[in-house]
Amino acid sequence: MKFPELSVSRRGILVCLIQLALIGSLAGKLWYDRATLPRVWVRCSGVDPDSPLRGRYVVLQLNVFLGSTLEAYGPVRLRVDGNLFIAQRVVDNGAGAWDGVSLAGRANGEPQFAVLDPPVSVFLAEHVPDPTVLKIGEELWVEVTVPPEGPPRPIQLGIKRPNAAIVPLDVD
Repeated sequence: MKFPELSVSRRGILVCLIQLALIGSLAGKLWYDRATLPRVWVRCSGVDPDSPLRGRYVVLQLNVFLGSTLEAYGPVRLRVDGNLFIAQRVVDNGAGAWDGVSLAGRANGEPQFAVLDPPVSVFLAEHVPDPTVLKIGEELWVEVTVPPEGPPRPIQLGIKRPNAAIVPLDVD
């Protein structure tokens, strides 16, 4: 089957429509995931690497509850139980486990918490102050969706002050 000859402008429009369809399908998938997957606030620590090539973002190391295991290294399966973000160690790396999600050691020396590897990135607008610079007693938290496989996806950042609820930050 031979396709009809297209002018340069029609080819450009066709490429644009294909790219819009790809971006739209990805946006739709992420929107559906946010609406259906479990969400949870997770305590984290981060750094503010201002890279000229990637833009302004923070890299967040998520603190995850170890659940029934006290081993803080190796591949894990992630889940949400109530308002707890739990990592369960997997031995065989079977269904539901992802090779790229593992534990990288203890979180701030706390025996029940470990740091998730790889860290997640949240991109920031240029005018937003660095959210990793905290006052004494404040903690940085991030709300994430937890897919069945793969790393959690960040939704928003928040600050928790002593004896207070988490206050979402405006990073747009």
